[in-house]
Amino acid sequence: MDMHKVQNKKAIRRLSLRMVRQGKRKCLPGITAILLTTVLFTALFTVGGSLLEIYQDVAMRKMGSSAMAGIKFVREEDYKKLARDPAVLNARYRIILGRAGEEKLQKFNTEVSYATEEEAGSMYCAPTEGRMPAERMEIATSKLVLQALGVPCRIGVAVPLAIEVDGRKVRETFTLSGYWEGELWASAQQCWVSRAYCEKMAPAPESSFYEKEYEKEEVTYAGYWMVDFDFENSWNLEGKLRALLERNGYDSSQIAASVNSAYGMASLDFATVFMVFGLLCLIMLSGYLIIYNIFVLNVAGDIQSYGLLKTIGTTGRQLKKLVRCQALLLSAVGIPVGLLLGALLGKYILPAVASSLSDVIGATGMEVSLHPAIFLGASCFSFLTVWISCQKACRMAAKVSPIEASRYLDISAKRETAGRSRRFSKRRKGTAASLARANLQRSPRKVAVVVFSLSLSLVLLNSVYALVRGFDMEQYISSSLVGDALVSDASILQHSFQPDTAGVAEEAQEEIRQLEGVAESHPIYSADSYLIFGGASQERMLRTVREKTMYFEESPEDGILNYLQQEGQLLCQLYGMDAWGVSRLLPEKGAIDWEKFQTGDYIILNTIGLGRGGAEPLMGIYYDVGDTCPVRLPDGSVKDYQVMAIADIPFAITSRFSYYLGTMAVLPEQEYLAHAAKPGALYQALLAGEGQEDVLEQSLEAYAESSPTLQYVSRKFYQKDFEGYIRMYWMVGGSLSFLLGLIGILNFTNSMVTGILTRKKEFAMMEAVGMTGRQRRAVLAWEGGIYAILVLACALAMSTAVNLTLLQSGSGAWFYESHFTVLPVVSCIPVLLALSCAIPLAVSGIAMRQTVAERLREQ
Repeated sequence: MDMHKVQNKKAIRRLSLRMVRQGKRKCLPGITAILLTTVLFTALFTVGGSLLEIYQDVAMRKMGSSAMAGIKFVREEDYKKLARDPAVLNARYRIILGRAGEEKLQKFNTEVSYATEEEAGSMYCAPTEGRMPAERMEIATSKLVLQALGVPCRIGVAVPLAIEVDGRKVRETFTLSGYWEGELWASAQQCWVSRAYCEKMAPAPESSFYEKEYEKEEVTYAGYWMVDFDFENSWNLEGKLRALLERNGYDSSQIAASVNSAYGMASLDFATVFMVFGLLCLIMLSGYLIIYNIFVLNVAGDIQSYGLLKTIGTTGRQLKKLVRCQALLLSAVGIPVGLLLGALLGKYILPAVASSLSDVIGATGMEVSLHPAIFLGASCFSFLTVWISCQKACRMAAKVSPIEASRYLDISAKRETAGRSRRFSKRRKGTAASLARANLQRSPRKVAVVVFSLSLSLVLLNSVYALVRGFDMEQYISSSLVGDALVSDASILQHSFQPDTAGVAEEAQEEIRQLEGVAESHPIYSADSYLIFGGASQERMLRTVREKTMYFEESPEDGILNYLQQEGQLLCQLYGMDAWGVSRLLPEKGAIDWEKFQTGDYIILNTIGLGRGGAEPLMGIYYDVGDTCPVRLPDGSVKDYQVMAIADIPFAITSRFSYYLGTMAVLPEQEYLAHAAKPGALYQALLAGEGQEDVLEQSLEAYAESSPTLQYVSRKFYQKDFEGYIRMYWMVGGSLSFLLGLIGILNFTNSMVTGILTRKKEFAMMEAVGMTGRQRRAVLAWEGGIYAILVLACALAMSTAVNLTLLQSGSGAWFYESHFTVLPVVSCIPVLLALSCAIPLAVSGIAMRQTVAERLREQ
C-alpha cells in the first residue's frame, strides 16, 4: 500500500503525543530551551518597545507638544484654512498673550496664552485638578509656577501675576481654575487665561506677522495664533508639511512651520535598525544552537524507534511530520510559559533601566508596554526558531535505515568501541585525555554547536565590558562643564528664548566667591557685538555664504548675503575671560600669549566647525591670524584689534546659542569690562578645594534655593547622568549575557547527558574489560576540560574580532574611545573549568548507578 495516500494525520499526532509522554525527561530540555528563547524575545520586545515609547514621550514633553506639526504666528483665517484641508487632523490652537514678568519666575520661561482644551492636552499642560479658564479673570497653570509664586495649590485661590505684553507690563490678580504637575525640563511653563481676557489684552492683529518681519517693522507677537495639527501617520512629515503649505498658498521659506522632531524617535535610522536586527539574530542564533542540538540528540536517542517505524512502512516524509509534530507539542508548552516569564522579566528590567534613564533623559513614571503585537512578534520569532532548528533532526529521522538503526551506537560502529576497549585495557595510548579527545572527534558538529553556544555569552559579556570601559566620564563632563561647577542665570541653563547673558551680578559674584568649598572663582562674560568687515575679509565672508548654501534655510541671494553686503557687519558673541578662562581655549591657528593678550590690543576669534581634527571650519575664517579686526563693542564704540589666534571655545562656557554664521570673539577680562554695557557675568566658574567637592555642592544647592534667578550645574550633576548611562548598558547587556550563558550551559548539560546516556552500554563494555569508575570519571572530566579550552579559544578569537571591528566606534557617543580587552573572558576561566568538569561528573554519577551487567543487557 502506498503510505502517501493513507489518511494518517491523526495517527502521526497520537504517536507524537505518545512519544512525548513516554520521554518526559528527554522533552524537558527541549521545553526549557524553547521557553528561554521565548523569554529572550519577549523581554527584548517588551523592554525595547517600552523604551521607544519612553524616549518618544520624553522628547515630546521636552518639545512641549505631541502634535506632529505646527505653524507659528498666523491669524484666525489661516487656522480655518488649514483646518479645512483634508490632510490635516485634530487642528488646535493657542493665542499668544505674552510672558510672565514676575521676578519669582526668573528660573522658569513662563508663557501666558489662551489655549483650547485639545491644545492644552497635546502640550501636556491640561489641568489634572480643576478645569481650563472659562470666566474672564481665571487662570490655570502648573504646580511649579504656583510654588515659585508662593501661591497654594488650591482651586479658587487668588493668583497675582505680572504679564509682559509686547514690551508693556500689566499686573493682574486671577482666580485659579485648574493646575497640573508641570515638568522641570520642559522648554517653557504655561499659564492659560480665558479667551475673553486674551482678546481684550491682545486684539487680533490686522497684518501678517511675516509682512512686518520682512519689512523690518517693529515685530509684535501678542494676538497671533500658534496652530498645531496631526497627519494620518508620521511617515515623511517634512514632505507632508511642505505639500500642505504649497497647497494652501504659503511659501515654506517665508513662514515658521515645523514638524515635531520627537516623531523622529519612531523613524528608525540605519544604526538602530542594525542594532535591533543584530539582537534578533543573536537571540535566534542562541536559540537555534540549543534547540537544534536537543532535537538532533533526541532523534539520535530514539533512532531505533524510527528504524522500527521504517520497517513497518513509514515513509521519510511521515517521519519528518512526526518530528515536527513533537516540536509543535513542545512549543505549545514552552512558548506560552516563555511569553509570561518574558513579560514579567521585562516588567522588572524596565524599572531598573528607567531609573538609569531618569537622570539621562528625564523619564519618570514609566510603565511596561504589553501591546498584543509584542506577544505576537515574540511567538512568531520563537516558533520560527524552533521550526528552523528541527529541520536537521527531521532529515536525520527521514534518512534512517532500519538495519543501521538496529545497531546504532552514538554514530560509531561497535568494533570501534571494542578496539578502544582493548587498547585501554592494554594501557598503551589509551589515556583518559586521548579517549576524551577521540570521543569528541566522533561528532565534531555537536562539539562545534556546544562550543559556539557557550562562547556567545562570553563574547557578549566581553563586548559590554569593553563598550562601558570605553566611555570616558571626564570627556562626557567636559562637554558640559569647565571646572567643578558653573553658576549662571536660569535662562542660560534652561535654553530660554530670552537668555540673560549678564545674569550673575557683581554682588552675586562676590557672594559666590565667599561660599564654603570654593577655592577659585572665575567669571566668564558675554554680550552682543559686531565684527565690521571690509576688503579681503568681506570677500572671504561673502564667498563662504555663497558656497555654503546648505546651511541656510533661505536662499543666500535673498537674505543673509544682501544683508552682509549692505551692512558690512556681522552680529558676534563677544566673551570676556581671565587667564584661567583663556587657558581653556583650544587654538587651531596661531598661539595664545597671555602677557600680550591682556594688554587689550588683541582679540581671539572663533567660527563654527573648529576642532574637527584640522579640517576646514564649516563656516570659514574671515579674519586670519595677524589681521586687524574692527569691532563694534557693547558700549557702541569701535576699536581695532589684532587677531592673535583662531581658537575653539568649549561649549560649556559659551552662551549655548548662536547667531547666523556663528561668529564668536574673546577679549581679556579688563578690556571687556571697560566696554561692557552691563557688568554682570554669563557664568561664574568655580573650582573646589581639595576634598571639598561635597561641601561645594551643598553650599551651591543652598545658595541656588535662596536665589530667585541663579542656578548651577556641577560635576556631581553630570557624574550622576554618566553613571545612569553606564548602568543602562550593564543592565541590558548583563541580563542578555546571563540568559545566553544559561542557554549555553543548558546546551552543554543536555549534550553531556545525551552523550553519556547513549554511551551507557559502551562504558559498560569498557568497564567489563578493565576500566575503573575513577578512569571513567577522568575521561568525562577531560571531555569537559577540552570543551572549556575550545570555548575559551573560540571566545577569545571572537572577542578579539568584535573589539577590532564593531566596538571601534562604540555607540557613536562623542565620549567613547575604544579600548581592547579580553579580561571578562579570562576572568571566566575558573568558572568555566569548574562547570565543564562538574556537570559531566554529576551526570555520570546519576546515569551509571546500574551495574555493568544491567547496562549490558539494555537494548
